[in-house]
Amino acid sequence: METGKRINVKIESIAFGGEGIARVNNRVVFIRNVVDGETVEVEIMEERKNFLKAKLISIEGKSPFRIDPPCPYYSECAGCQYQHIDYNHQLDIKRKQVGETIKHIAKIDLPVGSLIPSPETYNYRRLLEFHSLQNTTGFYTYNNKTIVGVDNCMLGEDKINEYYKNLKKKDEPLSSSFRIILDDSGEAYSTITDKKKILNYHVMGTKFFVPINSFFQTNRSLLEKMAETVINYSGAEKDEVFFDCFSGVGFFSVFLAGKAARVYGFEEGYEASEIASQNALINGIKNFVSIQGKTEKKLPKLLKEIIPDTIILDPPRVGCHPDILELTGRHKIKKIVYVSCNPSTLARDIVILKGFGYELKKVQPIDMFPQTSHIEVVSLLELIS
Repeated sequence: METGKRINVKIESIAFGGEGIARVNNRVVFIRNVVDGETVEVEIMEERKNFLKAKLISIEGKSPFRIDPPCPYYSECAGCQYQHIDYNHQLDIKRKQVGETIKHIAKIDLPVGSLIPSPETYNYRRLLEFHSLQNTTGFYTYNNKTIVGVDNCMLGEDKINEYYKNLKKKDEPLSSSFRIILDDSGEAYSTITDKKKILNYHVMGTKFFVPINSFFQTNRSLLEKMAETVINYSGAEKDEVFFDCFSGVGFFSVFLAGKAARVYGFEEGYEASEIASQNALINGIKNFVSIQGKTEKKLPKLLKEIIPDTIILDPPRVGCHPDILELTGRHKIKKIVYVSCNPSTLARDIVILKGFGYELKKVQPIDMFPQTSHIEVVSLLELIS
């Protein structure tokens, strides 16, 4: 089908990533800014071997779940994908995406419960990362090359936007990439002027130090729910040993150490690993050991001495290194709690773990990022053979 041609299509579903799926002559067509169930006119923009890309021209049959996006930058900015969809329907879309991804890739048809919703659907992010290019500061557009200039981000907490506006008023050159982040004191800081800042957070009565460049979940309203889900799935007992892989500043480790015999955290970043040890100490935790280095490099040595009862896997979007999965399976670690921000790589890794005799028992998605296509998933796998 030639580019430039206009056709009418029915949107069957919304794919992970936010694009709508339609079909023409048995070929998949991907379209942004649509809602499942809608009939729309689109223009073919790109033809690939197995699919087509199209842009929305007009809505012929409007979904009852379509709403007007409140952000003036929504049509250009690539930061949000779902502002045009009612929030409750966003949750339903994401639940289906998780279930269908696991079913398609891992061949497991396990019922996926409703997402744990975010109490705040806007102004919930306590961290925003901005980009500057050719005197324009804001966020990347969908081509990932140009920047849409913004004066305000509706996902960021108010004090972050206030700090950003004051920064722009100075009319000074800004870094090509910088973050503005809020800590529990209510103060905002930036990586431009506060490169070595250690932030303070409190979750469930527990204190955490976090270096300004280290990872820590940005939606403060759901941190407690995420910690509770991981603790609940782990079923930690006083005589059990835990490995916490990709442990960062020790967020899960500190909570688990209060319930288990011993917790070992594996973290590649030197500063985050050091801070994790401090976070344990300031909370009176003495049974936590922070191991600095790549998990796949450090695991083999410790597994020669200790086989944990449970392993926590919280990898980046690319998923786990195959060696980590093989080591887990070969040493028959009884329980795996896998925290993922990418259902596709989660499902891929589940396939590998199935080969070692693991069974997927539970899946709990959490909506850490309303208005976007991102999904956080906590899953439980147990060794059955």
